Amino acid sequence: MTLDRANRGFVLVGGLSFMLGGIVLCGALGEVLIPLVVHGVEHGRSLHSGLTLLPFVLFTALVIAGLVFALRSLVSQLAASSRLSRWLDAAAGPAPEGLRGTALEVNLADRLVLIESEEPFSFVYGLLTPRVAVSTALCATLSDDELRAVLVHEEYHVRNLDPLKATLSRVLTDGLFFLPVLGLLRSRYAADRELAADRRAVAACGRGALAGALLRVVRGPDGLDLDVATGLVGDGLLDLRVRQLEEGRKTHPEVSWSRAVLFSMLGAGAMMATFLVSVVAFGGAGTVDRLTGGSLLDAVLSGAICAIPVALVASLGLGLAAFRARRPI
Repeated sequence: MTLDRANRGFVLVGGLSFMLGGIVLCGALGEVLIPLVVHGVEHGRSLHSGLTLLPFVLFTALVIAGLVFALRSLVSQLAASSRLSRWLDAAAGPAPEGLRGTALEVNLADRLVLIESEEPFSFVYGLLTPRVAVSTALCATLSDDELRAVLVHEEYHVRNLDPLKATLSRVLTDGLFFLPVLGLLRSRYAADRELAADRRAVAACGRGALAGALLRVVRGPDGLDLDVATGLVGDGLLDLRVRQLEEGRKTHPEVSWSRAVLFSMLGAGAMMATFLVSVVAFGGAGTVDRLTGGSLLDAVLSGAICAIPVALVASLGLGLAAFRARRPI
């Protein structure tokens, strides 16, 4: 994987999500609130008062809701990906020699799957072993140069493990639902990777070949939610992709940050307020100092530090999977 704008966007989304998740889970909840509650129980503090428990319950409810949303997102995406793979396996047919030769030229080798369909489509699917699905209608519609441009575009997604990264970024941002600015960053990353794949295709095949292909490729087979299954649907980006082709230079999505930032500030404020009121209700910063041996800020920031090993392991796994994606199946 090259660290282009799209991949830098993924690193930003993943890094912020891991850091903020660590602060909330390991720091605020694990290092501060749970020890305070346990300490309160051991020293006979009454937990029957609604004023005492309410902030802690609200904070914990937000954390649990985030975990539920993240798990639901992961399960739904894995289920959709599995359904898509089964459908493609059933609809797959033998690829002609010419198509196999073009796939070999663009480093797709045996990762190409030809689908018997009257709809002209192509997309990448598969998390750990990405493949490219191309319909017979698309092959019949496009010229050799246009088909090669499509395959070069899809090869970018294969090489960069974009289906897997799309799944991970959606799970992380869904888990931090109270910070919609992360969702906006994820949307920008999704746009950047499509534009980067187009630039790869233009560099290899020329603007005319890709422009001709864009006019003919459709979203995909009816009845399959490709947005959930692959995360790589780019229909809403067609105007932006065409503009990049027309201008002949890098184009980036225009993002309106104001509303996302506002609601993220409200979400972060709600989390912080319920956290701080909970700390006060269970003894305050002095009690935290006695329990943890450090200040309240130290205890919370240690949560960000605890996320570092997890992020490093995830990065190593992603790097190994990307290396595997370069090799034939």
